[in-house]
Amino acid sequence: MSSSPRALIERYLPTAVAHRLVAILDRVAPPAAATDAAAPGHIAASAFVVRVVSAALAYVSQMLLARWMGGFEYGIFVVVWTLVITLGVVFALGFEQSVVTLLRKYSHEGDPGAARGLVLAARLVAFVVSSAIAATGCALLWLRPDLVSDYRLMPIFVAAVCLPIYTVAEIQDGIAVAYGWPDLAFLPTFLARPAIILALMALAFVLGLEMRAVTACWTAVIATWAATLVQAIAIGRRLAAALPPARRRYDVALWASVSAPMLLVDGFLVLLNSIDILLVGRWAEPDRVAVYFATVKTLALVHFVYYSAKVASAKRFASLWHAGARVELEIFVDRMVKWTFWASAAMSIGVLLVGRPLLSLFGPGFTEGFPILFVLVAGVLARSSVGPAETLLSMAGQQTASAVVYGLTLAVSLIANSLLIPIYGIWGAAVGTTAAMIFESVVLAVVVRRRLGLDVFVLASAARASPPG
Repeated sequence: MSSSPRALIERYLPTAVAHRLVAILDRVAPPAAATDAAAPGHIAASAFVVRVVSAALAYVSQMLLARWMGGFEYGIFVVVWTLVITLGVVFALGFEQSVVTLLRKYSHEGDPGAARGLVLAARLVAFVVSSAIAATGCALLWLRPDLVSDYRLMPIFVAAVCLPIYTVAEIQDGIAVAYGWPDLAFLPTFLARPAIILALMALAFVLGLEMRAVTACWTAVIATWAATLVQAIAIGRRLAAALPPARRRYDVALWASVSAPMLLVDGFLVLLNSIDILLVGRWAEPDRVAVYFATVKTLALVHFVYYSAKVASAKRFASLWHAGARVELEIFVDRMVKWTFWASAAMSIGVLLVGRPLLSLFGPGFTEGFPILFVLVAGVLARSSVGPAETLLSMAGQQTASAVVYGLTLAVSLIANSLLIPIYGIWGAAVGTTAAMIFESVVLAVVVRRRLGLDVFVLASAARASPPG
């Protein structure tokens, strides 16, 4: 029996609903041919379905954690876990993106030795570097515990155990995407890890253990290590079958030249996505952080549209650009931008309609974040109005341009949030973040137009694009 997303949709959803959903997937990403398991359609459909389920699971998990832990402890956990996610992406050193491009290159050139060297070295280097950073940070806090609030100290020590393996998980997701294995790319990170965290916290609740931030951090450590190790074993077995025996070769100079710009892009991007939460944690009490985070999580169903488009488009952007297929690239870019925006707009309306009752599920006081949803939605729609433009730049060899865009956007976000949060609290975070997202979208559209000659704004037509002069 097929276990593809389309097969599961057609098997388990009502016929009318299944037909409509499959039609949408087919327009965004046609089904993969039998000889191309890594086709964009296969990846896109998988990303779409997994992100839907993941968004629902994550939302239910966060709602239950907030109820079990209370706003104060939940707010502590939110800040610490956000810090792990942020540093985990940064100390993956750009490999989580570069392995996709490099492994495709080695596959096309028939160079299994270089591919084997890359999948080993990328994970090993990231693990060693992040372990050193985590150990250094813990040592500093041990000597200077006054640098953070007392109630955050122990959760940070526990979460530090998670950082090295989190960086490995980021890179393994990229390896799986490169070889067209969506189950290994998405299931461990987006389904297995949050499911294990939820199960362990539920067990702790049933056993009557203290539902504190440090407890949640331990469950995150266990879940991340377990999911990532299983993923590593599965990837190792598939690589053994996919790659012929060859002596490992290490193209260190090439890896560095490709990964460094992507490190800047990914580092700026993850900081851009988390700086508001970290700064709210800096200037607000944990219970206010909890309200803001719950509000942000309520937009998860909108964000998964953007993520699916980004994952779906990466390989095809690279293929069409390097093949010089200008017309096909223009058509594909136009399709991805329009689908990303209109799907995001529809999801945004739905979220706003049910936002207040959804926030009430987190516990008393969380509905205070409902008005902020309207501000945050404006930023999400601004970002989706240019589709996966930063992915297009990166796949076309313009990683440095992407890094500059995100560096500028991060600076805008940092300045705006730093000025507004101390005065207006979580409202200041919402306004500062939205302003940065609007700035990002405008600059991305301008850079793509000038560097690639493509018009990525949603209201533009592919026919208006012209080669850069």
